Amino acid sequence: MAQFLGDIVEDSTVYFIWATNAAGGTSATREINGTIRVYKDNSLVQTESGITDIEDFDSVTGVHSVSIDTSVSSFYSVGSDYQVVIVDTGVDGVENINAPIGYFSIENRIPLKPVVTYRTQTVSWYIEDPVASDNDLLTREIPDASSITEVIFGTDTGTVDFNIEIRNKLTPLTAGTDILAADDQAGTTGESVTSFSVTAISAGSWIVLDISAVASSPTEFVCTLIYSFD
Repeated sequence: MAQFLGDIVEDSTVYFIWATNAAGGTSATREINGTIRVYKDNSLVQTESGITDIEDFDSVTGVHSVSIDTSVSSFYSVGSDYQVVIVDTGVDGVENINAPIGYFSIENRIPLKPVVTYRTQTVSWYIEDPVASDNDLLTREIPDASSITEVIFGTDTGTVDFNIEIRNKLTPLTAGTDILAADDQAGTTGESVTSFSVTAISAGSWIVLDISAVASSPTEFVCTLIYSFD
């Protein structure tokens, strides 16, 4: 049975082992070496270029090693399938044996894409009776490198001026980098911001909310930062 040798990268080398057996099933050497050919797609186009055939590999009877260097010829091209065939070999007194022994492709398979669960993440703050001294409001450490995409915020009454910082993994209580070029103001109509002076969050960073001013006695302030893993 021909073995699948994989969907390989352009100009790489394929290595594989195949076997010959006597009628009774025991391993047997090739009495007639035959020729190994590579056919391209479903056509009569074939080559012997780049093929190295070692009979009875490592002195093991009936086990043969083949390598195919696909960099040696333009015959081996991206987007095609290839069938490896032994032609006119002889084993155990039987001649003119032809058989497929392997097949491979060159960048001609669609790779399975990993399922990314919850790629988009959120960090939220809900603050009752916010005051200007509400600073260093930590949320959590962001485990992976990410990009900020949006900040949504609002109050029930009055206004709250604020900014959000990205802080170093090891020093979350030390001032970091503001994501907004200037403090923004949350009001009762709500707002969404998608433009930032900094969007990149390094793996392990902390996200921190700082309130710089309040007016007209807000009793509830909500802010949500939306980010996506890179």
